[in-house]
Amino acid sequence: MSNKSWLHDLFGSDSDSELETDCQQGDEESAMPPPVPIHHPVIRGMTFVPRLLPQSLLDTLLDHIDEEQWFDPLNGRNQAMRFGNLPPWLSQLVNISREILPNDLRDRDPAFDQMIANYYDPGQGLRHHVDLVRRFDDGIVIASLAGSCVMEYRPAENKAEEICSHIPPSHDSVKPEQTHCQQTRNSAQSSQLATKCPLLGEATQSTTIPILLSPGDVVCLSGPARWEWEHGIPERLEDEWENKRIPRGTRISITLRKLLPDALLNAL
Repeated sequence: MSNKSWLHDLFGSDSDSELETDCQQGDEESAMPPPVPIHHPVIRGMTFVPRLLPQSLLDTLLDHIDEEQWFDPLNGRNQAMRFGNLPPWLSQLVNISREILPNDLRDRDPAFDQMIANYYDPGQGLRHHVDLVRRFDDGIVIASLAGSCVMEYRPAENKAEEICSHIPPSHDSVKPEQTHCQQTRNSAQSSQLATKCPLLGEATQSTTIPILLSPGDVVCLSGPARWEWEHGIPERLEDEWENKRIPRGTRISITLRKLLPDALLNAL
């Protein structure tokens, strides 16, 4: 079975293009309320924008991924990376992602020069991590293209000293009277005061904050959210959210990042 056929088997039923004309799909998208950015009350520097990517763009991106055969799950190929000049067909996603970066990062050129795409079978997860601090700059965008899952965020206390020693000089989230490590510990303490939001989970006693990611949702991590919190996806076949069980399907995501100037020298 070709990549083309298995991708369409997986996602074809979720696409309006097979049942409706492009005009009808456009009408549906224009009738939807505009996406509203949500700034997390606890994870400073996180911006979550539900349904930011329209279905038409998701279909286009998945078609290109299909055509370029980025994934071959039967043979264990579940990841694709690009460095430097990104494919032209990613330009719309890049432009949308640029707009949710903080003001001080929005005008950098290029906005992103590294991309990683991931394919997850149902039940697969992602270990909790902070994106490499010696390789990638501030301002990371995670775009969900297909499949839903709960992504967890928690303070990266066990890595605070390492993160503190490698933050680029341009990072200005640390107040003068606090060290970076002190601020990380303060973030862990303040997360106990989180208030619940319908789209953003609340912290547990272990200060783990869940966020439900659905197709079209986009998350931007900058400042403390990028440097002081780690994120991951638990391995399980279904997620519980708002007292409902949500079975996991196949998930595809794209993460956009900016390489540090000396990233190749410091690459692990």
